[in-house]
Amino acid sequence: VEAQGLQVRRLINQPTAAILGIAAPLAGNVAIISCSGATTEVSLAEIQPSSQLHSPFVGGIRILATATDPLLGGDDIAWGVAERLNIHFTTHMHCDVFAADESRSAALGLRRAAEDLLWELRTNDQALLMLDHGGGFGRDLSVVVRRTSTLSWLKPWFTRIAALCRKALHSAGLQAHQIEHIVLIGDWAALPGLDRTIATVFGRQVNELHHSDDATALAAFGAARAASTAVLNIWDVTPYPLGINCYYGNNELLSPIIRANTPIPTPNASMPGAFTERYTTRLPGQTSVTLDVLQYRGARNADPYGTEPVPPDACEKLGSWQFGGLHPAAGHCADFTVTFSIDQDGILHLRACETATGHTLEGHIKRGVG
Repeated sequence: VEAQGLQVRRLINQPTAAILGIAAPLAGNVAIISCSGATTEVSLAEIQPSSQLHSPFVGGIRILATATDPLLGGDDIAWGVAERLNIHFTTHMHCDVFAADESRSAALGLRRAAEDLLWELRTNDQALLMLDHGGGFGRDLSVVVRRTSTLSWLKPWFTRIAALCRKALHSAGLQAHQIEHIVLIGDWAALPGLDRTIATVFGRQVNELHHSDDATALAAFGAARAASTAVLNIWDVTPYPLGINCYYGNNELLSPIIRANTPIPTPNASMPGAFTERYTTRLPGQTSVTLDVLQYRGARNADPYGTEPVPPDACEKLGSWQFGGLHPAAGHCADFTVTFSIDQDGILHLRACETATGHTLEGHIKRGVG
């Protein structure tokens, strides 16, 4: 963004912006379930009107927790339905659409048809799916699909969305009955049966849920409010773990420094409670290390603590610094610390300090956190 001549004033996560976009008519604990084409995110927030002067975050929005599955977007779901349709065509019509051509154009056509089918089943009990023979498989294919069939196909996906909701509740330390408003945003939030799944998780009736199809417009409105001077205060969290690359033996892995759902702002390097980890260079006499700042979105678990090791190539690299000028004792490795802090505007600050000499490196990142 700054490369295009635009000044970055504040970073804000899209679900947080969406909550800000709807904050005016709501108060209390709010759950936002955002289902886009790329990912599904569940955010829990506490919205306090400015009249509640007893609140420690007067007139503000405090994000309590966020849970995300980057492999649970509408595109993933459409491919899943396309696979079920292809099983039908292969079994009953002896035509494997996915194997019809090397370019996979037939498979892509079936995926698009699956998405159209899901949209039609939002309002109809059944729909006709047709594939023209020009798709590369030599003949027209058609099938009538009932909504009840797609509900069974979508069940594994809905189970994962329900698990995300429960994970967010657990991270926030809340019970389902403590959520006062549930909002579904994004086109894919209107999938047949998803509203019933969400209602069940939170112990509500379907007609108690709020819907807003245009998640992008809602987030844009919220971001505009965030840029105004009259905006409510926002206490956000960082939704993903942040760390650096580190060698454990011969394996280079993510070394987390800030956990997912850590409240923002965090203590800076000079304050008690700062997020600091201690490291040692790999080799005796080594005078320089490369510090890659990594963000782990994860396939199904956004917090690598206590789980399988996470390699750097499974993460997003937000920035990289060369920490040189180290002065280890002869024949020894250099000890140093790395501190991460995130300020109220969502800017990530890095500070590395050699333990023996106090030699320091500092930097910051204005993009990509969240």
